[in-house]
Amino acid sequence: MGYLPEEQEAFLTAWTAAETEAANGEWLRDLRSYLEYERVKSVIVDAVRYSKVIAQGSAGAAREAALVASMVGKLRLAREVWGQAEPVDENVVETALRERY
Repeated sequence: MGYLPEEQEAFLTAWTAAETEAANGEWLRDLRSYLEYERVKSVIVDAVRYSKVIAQGSAGAAREAALVASMVGKLRLAREVWGQAEPVDENVVETALRERY
């Protein structure tokens, strides 16, 4: 669910109107937990995928840079879940992706 804030609000408004029984209780807490899980899972799964693409050497410099930038963004979101405030160093991320395979 990579929605922009206004898209997410529109989705949640429509969903709660359509699914009134499901939208009771602690659903916001559950949704938050699910999104946190997906952020962490995305880092793990995509780190493997991106490393493999980079290792193949056929993606080209622009695509590889886009993969590194994407991973940096994913790590920033996951670090919030992990309670880590340190900035994500793009060079460290690129090195890690390149050294994986």
